[in-house]
Amino acid sequence: EGKRRFNVQTRMKQREATAARRGEAGVRKKEKAAARMQNVLGAANILGNAAREDPQFRTQMQTMFPRRK
Repeated sequence: EGKRRFNVQTRMKQREATAARRGEAGVRKKEKAAARMQNVLGAANILGNAAREDPQFRTQMQTMFPRRK
């Protein structure tokens, strides 16, 4: 076996670095998911408000998205 042996400190540093990167990726992923959810909720709000204003649109909405039972 050649000189392919890092000392323990180097290995630990590398492990910490990868762990930190993973943590950041996880946070970013959660933030993206939250943003997506906000977009969906915003769209739902807009549609709901439009349905409240316009009775014809409301019936259209009810045929497209029947209430869950």
